[in-house]
Amino acid sequence: MTNAGESFGDTFDVYMAKDLTVMRAGGVDKTFAALLAHQADYMIIGLYPGRNEAKRLGIADKVAFLPKALVSADMYVGRICSRKFPRANGTRSCPSCK
Repeated sequence: MTNAGESFGDTFDVYMAKDLTVMRAGGVDKTFAALLAHQADYMIIGLYPGRNEAKRLGIADKVAFLPKALVSADMYVGRICSRKFPRANGTRSCPSCK
């Protein structure tokens, strides 16, 4: 079970498609609900987002996370802009935010 649209890197995504039976739900809350309803044996989710969502849903005591990561990857963040806060050069927005 995993959230619809999630990707865990090319290598794991290929393995998941080839060797695992994985259902996808439309939202992390629905994914947790399916897991707790015994509609799935496991859930694939990022450690920190998973822990945060389990805590938010009040189910942190009902789920367990593996002690070792299945996949680990660098995270790349694209350009982040804000219209509300000034940039270092004093302008209010970046060219891609207009």
